Amino acid sequence: MSNQSNNGIIVSVVFAGLLIAGALVYSSTQKSAPAEISQESLKQAIETYAQEQETAARAAQEEQHKHQQENAKKNLKLVGEDDYVRGNTEAPITIIEYSDFECPYCKRFHNTMKQVMENYEGQVNWVYRHFPLAFHDPIATQEAEATECVGELGGNDKFWEYADLVYETTKSNKGLAEDQLPVLAKQIGIDQAAFNECYDSGKYASKVKQQLADGSKAGVSGTPGSFIVNNQTGDIVMIPGALPFEQIKPQIDAMLN
Repeated sequence: MSNQSNNGIIVSVVFAGLLIAGALVYSSTQKSAPAEISQESLKQAIETYAQEQETAARAAQEEQHKHQQENAKKNLKLVGEDDYVRGNTEAPITIIEYSDFECPYCKRFHNTMKQVMENYEGQVNWVYRHFPLAFHDPIATQEAEATECVGELGGNDKFWEYADLVYETTKSNKGLAEDQLPVLAKQIGIDQAAFNECYDSGKYASKVKQQLADGSKAGVSGTPGSFIVNNQTGDIVMIPGALPFEQIKPQIDAMLN
């Protein structure tokens, strides 16, 4: 549900409360109607109104969720040869994450996803895609391109090792200097000269831009934006933001069952 809708409901409730408060004051000054009865009736009225607004908000949220699911099923790009996959590639469940290395919520969610992988070993795999936000650039995009170069030079495992190291090292919100990217690559055993050649070429700029566009088309508007995919049924559930493990677990369990 949008912030605008939420704000509209809040304004409505506050406005109704002010009206009722005014009515209570007016009622208490009238000798013709018992104040106790009027106050009880008005109290019931505001409770009924609040319940109606809550029901309407819940219905709107469910409608938005349904729309997100339909859009994801239609537009989410499924796992391809250019993706890096962590875990069992034949797992029944895939979590596709669109993320930004400089996003503090992504940094937190990265650890949540590690917890998912530990708890669902063999049952869930994880695909990381780039979604660098403009206000974290240029370093967010530079980090994304750097991980792609490490993946080219060192393979799938090194891609993930480097991604882990970037998240561990950055303080988020432009918390890592560009000159540290080759240093981190060397730290995990990547030839620094080969890394610099790849990185300086800018060869992965188009891939990062394409993943950003694909994520937007699938419904991602902020980071992290993730999708739980049932590889057997094709069902897709969107994970909005950096939900904790305790909130993701029931959704994974439902998919597995």
